[in-house]
Amino acid sequence: QERYIAQAVESALAQTGIELDILISDDCSPDGTFDVIKATVDDYRGPHQISINRNPRNLGLIGHINSLLERTENEHIILAAGDDISVPERARAVMQAFEARPCDLVHSNVEEIGVDGAVLDMQPTRALFHRTTDLARSAVGLGLYIGATGAIHRRLFERFGALPQGTYEDLIFG
Repeated sequence: QERYIAQAVESALAQTGIELDILISDDCSPDGTFDVIKATVDDYRGPHQISINRNPRNLGLIGHINSLLERTENEHIILAAGDDISVPERARAVMQAFEARPCDLVHSNVEEIGVDGAVLDMQPTRALFHRTTDLARSAVGLGLYIGATGAIHRRLFERFGALPQGTYEDLIFG
């Protein structure tokens, strides 16, 4: 994700209307991702608290997410991967959704972009919750929401514990 990480980090740093504790973590990438992360946050002087982490060995997607959830104590956790670019209002809108009614998961709309930065024709069938919230169908769905848009309340992780290996967060959290 070296190609996209600067934009992803910059979009996290550019969140408006709310002060955040931002943890940027690299799962021991073999490329220059961590160097790009460090260079991107080096001169940051905004309202957010920033910390960076680099795992000494690669934990894989779920292992990495589990380690981050165990590391933070925040009540709400807004997730983003190294190729996810958030609009500046994302964190504020997510927090407003959490405040509007008690829930364990918030997800939002998404625009899929190509390598050239152009918005692609999004296929709404990729995430099941865009079509239905039927529990029987959801239980066997392969993707309940698009993980790039997900945010969870800590109690979801505390209630069910670590995510099982061999799955995806946008299936298990949903």
